[in-house]
Amino acid sequence: MVRHGMPGGCLNTTVANADERAAAAAPLATAIANFAHELANPLNTIAMTSELARRMLARGQGEKAMHALENIGADCNRCARLLRDAQDFLSMEIGEISSEVDLEALLEEAGEPLKKRGEIAQSASSSRYLLHGDARALRRMFSELLSNAFDHGARRLEVDLGSDGRQLCIRFRDDGPGIDPAVMPRIFDPFFSTDRQQRSGIGLAIARAVAEAHGGDVDAERAEQGAAFRVRLPLEVVATGES
Repeated sequence: MVRHGMPGGCLNTTVANADERAAAAAPLATAIANFAHELANPLNTIAMTSELARRMLARGQGEKAMHALENIGADCNRCARLLRDAQDFLSMEIGEISSEVDLEALLEEAGEPLKKRGEIAQSASSSRYLLHGDARALRRMFSELLSNAFDHGARRLEVDLGSDGRQLCIRFRDDGPGIDPAVMPRIFDPFFSTDRQQRSGIGLAIARAVAEAHGGDVDAERAEQGAAFRVRLPLEVVATGES
C-alpha cells in the first residue's frame, strides 16, 4: 500500500539518502504550509468578528450581533471543511498497481453520480483499454476531474480516449469559463482554490498524485473555450484489444 501525502507524488519508505528524503518531503511541507495559511484566514476572521459581536451586544445592537454570529458560523463551517479535506488528502492511500481494470468502465462509474449536474459525452472507441492499477484510486482521479468542470460552471464535458503510440491519453474538455492564466501555475497546488468559501482546492492535487502513482501525469492544456485537462499513462501498462 502506498500512502500519498503530497501534491504530485507519493512518499516511499525506502528513500535512499538525506537528499532524496528532503526532496520527497518538500511537496508535503508545501501542502501543509498551504493548509495552515488557508485555515488561519477564517480563524482570524472568527476572532475579530467575535470581538465585534461582543461589543454590539454590549451596545444593545442585537440584530447586528446576530448577523455577526451568522458570519462566525459560516467561517466555522469553512474551517471544518478544510480539516475534513486535509484529512482526506493527507491520508489517501493508493493500493498495488497490479489489478487489471477497464478504463472506460471506470470513467462511466465516475461520471454516473454527476449526470444531474451536466452532460458528459464520452467518445466511443474501437479498442478496449485495460490498465493495471488501483481501480478505486483511478475512479477517484476521474471523479475529481469531472467534478472540477461542473464546480466551475461547465454544462457539458467531453471525454476522449486515445493513444499517441507511447502513452494512453485521456482528455477532458468543458464549456465552462476556462482557467485564468494568472492562476494556471497554481491549480494543482493542494488547498489552492479560486472559490475559498465553497472549496478547499484538493481535487486536482489528488488527481495528479493518482496519475503519478501510476507512472503518468495530469496537466492543463490550452483551450479556445472552457478548460481542458489531459491524463497521460504509460503505454507499457496498457493492453488494447478489439471490443
